[in-house]
Amino acid sequence: MKTKSILSILTAVILSVLFFSCDNNMVNYSDVSGKIYYGNYYPAANLKITIGDAVTKTANDGSFKIPNVSYPYNINILDSARGNVYIFKKLSTDKINFTLDNYTSGYFSATIKVKVPDSLMTNGKKGKLIFTDGQYVNSYANISTLSPTSMFDVGLQDINPVTGKLILLAYKLNSFGNIYSYENFGLKTDISINAGLIYNITFDSSEIAFDPGEEIISGTVIPTPEYNETGSEFVLSFTGKQIHDINGSNSFGGASGILYDLIVPTGLPVPYTTYVLKEFWNGQNYSGEFFPVYLNSPNTYEMKLPPELITPENNAANVNDAVMFSFSEGTGKGIFEIFLYDRSNNIHYRIFTASNNFTLKDFDQSGFGSVSNHEFEWIVKKAGVYNSMNEFAGNQFNNANWFSSTSEYRRFYTQP
Repeated sequence: MKTKSILSILTAVILSVLFFSCDNNMVNYSDVSGKIYYGNYYPAANLKITIGDAVTKTANDGSFKIPNVSYPYNINILDSARGNVYIFKKLSTDKINFTLDNYTSGYFSATIKVKVPDSLMTNGKKGKLIFTDGQYVNSYANISTLSPTSMFDVGLQDINPVTGKLILLAYKLNSFGNIYSYENFGLKTDISINAGLIYNITFDSSEIAFDPGEEIISGTVIPTPEYNETGSEFVLSFTGKQIHDINGSNSFGGASGILYDLIVPTGLPVPYTTYVLKEFWNGQNYSGEFFPVYLNSPNTYEMKLPPELITPENNAANVNDAVMFSFSEGTGKGIFEIFLYDRSNNIHYRIFTASNNFTLKDFDQSGFGSVSNHEFEWIVKKAGVYNSMNEFAGNQFNNANWFSSTSEYRRFYTQP
């Protein structure tokens, strides 16, 4: 009986080992697919994608797929037309959505012409038009003060139709250029647009008669000594997705100072979130953060410290693929984006990693040939809020609040 018991136990152990081994194999291998975009969600077509020995290219919609990938893996994205290489380190996810640099072709866009009553933009009023599908299509325009018709382009992801809403919001500014009163609100829903077409939309007086209320949002930003504030804006966002560029079209004014107050509209029939952008500079390093603020909340945020470069020293010579590049962690949860500019060939390399060190190993195989005897510049940016490379790879678009901090730059020269 004892022998049978021992055999039963051994059998159970062996089966368990086999089961978990199979399970681990399933976890460690999968097809990897996803989409690559330029800024503002424009598909990046015809880019070369390399994982290990497997090579493919992105389709017209930016999509790609590589089968049977072993985890963890590095992915190399070559944009030969623009002289860019993107290297993403140690991923272990089967779904990828990357946003690269902010190149836009204007091909996937629709034009909207909006006519408003002549009386709207009088008495010093300003205003904005916003088209949003509540997801990734979000375009802003300032209402013209010279003509009753304002025209703006809505950037689209592809040729498929998009249905969204058009929002009109008019307001008045004080002598400092800040909003102190919201005057008019208008909304048109279920507007379907297609790339390459022009749409004429009219708001009459009754459709913009709603007068929003106003509330004050206050907040505090804790800077680091020796850093000075160089920029501040606030945005009313009608989507829960990431807004890439803060500019004159989508900015509703400044939010300057360590202690700041904003005037936001109340009573709107559509939900929105208020975001503040704060930027700081100490002469060498940059830190910026785009964060949500709320009514009846302390809204206290602390400036993130950027990484500091450690090795190699500035103007280092004879750098080869054995030399370790290193830098400090900085503060905040995020991943590192390393920019290396090959001044000799006018090529830009970007490494995305969770590690605070790297080498130039395999750069010769990245798509632009040897990097020997070249002059380089490099900086490190920390991008958050991300807990891992996998989260960055799969959830970048949904990270509505973000921070970015950047080191000083250094120069080095590779070995002949």
